[in-house]
Amino acid sequence: MYNYENKEWFERPLKTLEDEGRKTLHELLVDMGDHTFNYEKYLHSKQGEHFLFHNQLLVKYTHGMDKGVLDFWKHYGKGLVKEIHDTDTDTPWVSYVPVSAYLPENKDRKYPYLFQMNRKTDFIAESYGHAFVCAEEEVILVYPYVQPGAPFKLSLASEGRKMPSSDIYLKILDKSMEQLPVDRSRVYLTGFSSPGFRAVALACERPSLFAGIMLNSFLLPFIWDLPSEKKMAEMAACKLPIINIAGLCDYGQPYPVYQSQSGETNNGLDHNRTSEEAISRPNMWFRINDCPAVTLDEALATRDYGEDRRAEREVGIPASEAATVIIDDTNHYFADIESRDGIIRTRFIAVDNCPHWMHGSFARIQWDFVKHFSRDVSTGNSIFDGTPAPFDKY
Repeated sequence: MYNYENKEWFERPLKTLEDEGRKTLHELLVDMGDHTFNYEKYLHSKQGEHFLFHNQLLVKYTHGMDKGVLDFWKHYGKGLVKEIHDTDTDTPWVSYVPVSAYLPENKDRKYPYLFQMNRKTDFIAESYGHAFVCAEEEVILVYPYVQPGAPFKLSLASEGRKMPSSDIYLKILDKSMEQLPVDRSRVYLTGFSSPGFRAVALACERPSLFAGIMLNSFLLPFIWDLPSEKKMAEMAACKLPIINIAGLCDYGQPYPVYQSQSGETNNGLDHNRTSEEAISRPNMWFRINDCPAVTLDEALATRDYGEDRRAEREVGIPASEAATVIIDDTNHYFADIESRDGIIRTRFIAVDNCPHWMHGSFARIQWDFVKHFSRDVSTGNSIFDGTPAPFDKY
């Protein structure tokens, strides 16, 4: 039992969630979970405490540029300076730049860069945890900005099952990288839920730019077809390290990876899919990272794995390396898939009692994986620093 302070924040009305039909963090979590989600267990857990820590600004303030918010980021970790850019254009964006970048002695220093596909307000984006990690690790964070009260224009609209255009994101990406002190060998990409879908679409456009991609919840939306053969070949030519993490109480049931689904979810979203469609998504990443493909029969066979192979059973795929790791008093099921050259570029993680959201442990785990990869700027080739991200460091 964790008797941490501020549990009442779960019940505090939040204006930033009203346009989604939710008023509190409690309602958000329940709405995003399936019937197996145990809210009371979550509330009294270290995971719940960590979740509240990441949501503290969402609870305390009404606007992402309030003085208290800016001061928080300047002093958290090694410090970040938060700014909004181009609000008079159709491509506004938010940046968090390490405080040290403004020191005269660092005028030539370059920093790793994380492009986060946004969802609604910058408060929501901050609550996912990546800003906290960027402050701790001195990483530049950038994401598209949505004006308070404005419609969410960066939609998933597409033509049929074809992936939608990434033009608006590419504009922000290019502009921000030009203006900020970016280490172009260490550019990373992340997205949760529908912005995760857009992250995949963006990665298809610039596969040799991103050193690694961090996805949350879905490997690829079932409302779109897989990338074209040409795009797949381009991505496979340069490889793209990926880590995907999702809760086992996610309404979209991303794990186990062979999971089929029919009918509407509890919040009305249609994610119909067959098991054959489901297994094609991890196999897409296996092809990109030169891993052996997995058949549906091989994936389904994991249902019979014993407790000694529980991590593979929960993720739903036979792994090169796997482990159950307790982080924030919650089981995390790690499954690594080795590329044919012996490097782990593909990591899937399923997490007990976590609904469809970014939870306290997620962003740190993701960064600790992708930070070991970079790009040769001249060739676009993926570079591994030789230090595998261990399961047991937490």
